[in-house]
Amino acid sequence: MPLSEHELKILNELEESLFRDDPRFVRSISEPSVNNYRRRRVCWGVVGFVCGLLLMVVFFTQSVLLGLVGIAMMFSSSLVVARNSEALSGPSASRRRPADQ
Repeated sequence: MPLSEHELKILNELEESLFRDDPRFVRSISEPSVNNYRRRRVCWGVVGFVCGLLLMVVFFTQSVLLGLVGIAMMFSSSLVVARNSEALSGPSASRRRPADQ
């Protein structure tokens, strides 16, 4: 159901006041977050790892090639999870520069 002209006018006024009063909040919700992207990649990496594990367990005795595909899926998924979870947690303690330098 479309909005009436009066409702559209009120909605536009609310939007303008939000832009004017809190621009930092508007930026934070309007821009896609890199962390959301990385969390999604970690989740898909875990799903890929589990699928690779199932593929390996189910098919390794019947077809070695499918078992090896499962192992390759597990390896690549673990790399995706490791890289994205490291980026989510920030720089590690060994990579941080000392504060006094």
